Amino acid sequence: MKYVIGIDIGGTNIKIGAVTLDGKIISYIAKKSRIFKDKKSAIKNLIQSVESVKKSLKENTLIGVGIGIAGTVLADRGIVYQSPNIPELEGIDIRKELSAKVSYPFFIDNDANVFALGEGWLGNAKGYKDFCCITLGTGVGGGIVIDNRIVHGFDGTAGEVGHIIVEPEGAPCKCGGRGCLEAYASSTGLIRMAKQGFKTEKATALRKSCKDNAKNMSPEIIAKLARNGDVFCRGLFKKVGHYLGIAMTDLVNLLNLELIVVGGGLSNAGDLFLETAKKEMQKRSLKVPGKRIKIVTACCEEAGVVGAAHIALKGIRAL
Repeated sequence: MKYVIGIDIGGTNIKIGAVTLDGKIISYIAKKSRIFKDKKSAIKNLIQSVESVKKSLKENTLIGVGIGIAGTVLADRGIVYQSPNIPELEGIDIRKELSAKVSYPFFIDNDANVFALGEGWLGNAKGYKDFCCITLGTGVGGGIVIDNRIVHGFDGTAGEVGHIIVEPEGAPCKCGGRGCLEAYASSTGLIRMAKQGFKTEKATALRKSCKDNAKNMSPEIIAKLARNGDVFCRGLFKKVGHYLGIAMTDLVNLLNLELIVVGGGLSNAGDLFLETAKKEMQKRSLKVPGKRIKIVTACCEEAGVVGAAHIALKGIRAL
């Protein structure tokens, strides 16, 4: 049986899966992306990961590898220009480095772009021509599909939803700007906002859950308290929804999309902020597209891995 490997490299985790030609994941592993110490170790680790999956499927034939990377990627060349959450990968011609060491073809793109392709192939965006996928994880990514094609832009930077300005002169962002959506609607943004009020009386329950140590905070702890009615934690997610809704307004008004799909780790708490985001978007957007657009959470299991596999299959013309 022929298969490809899809690799989804985020700011916190690397997910690797062997995927059949019809999109079924037949082997899967996940590890922390912080194992990248420098450029050399990043390349070495990626090759070892591919070889590990290949070894476990020795009776099958690997025909290509697709990689989605959190950052600005020149997809047609496989170069990572900028990656605020994985700086070890910046400046690397990943495709050239990998191809010099192993024989399979490699295809590289931004992680949110491949996530969008995964959702469009097998997920909630299947059958839609014009949509955007927003990934809320360590950072905030975006993949925009217009007329069934990913929009890359002239420099390959199109779709950077996380760097839409939602609060002029707001919180600093790792990209070097201020007030970006990523500073408010990512996991790190949520933690940042929680830390600002951590010592206040309103955060008593959060301090107790974290044993009075802000370093113990996590989105999961904040979400659990919010679902149990904690006013401070519910307020944090309301802020996430508010700022996400502002960014969604820009997407709706500029692109007149059919659908927005929200994924990434923070989307697991979507019940705490997506309704706020929808209301904020509908309040601000042009009336017709704002009321008509659908906003859903991702359903494709490991869409980033599947989408990375998809760019490999398209690259070798297996789809």
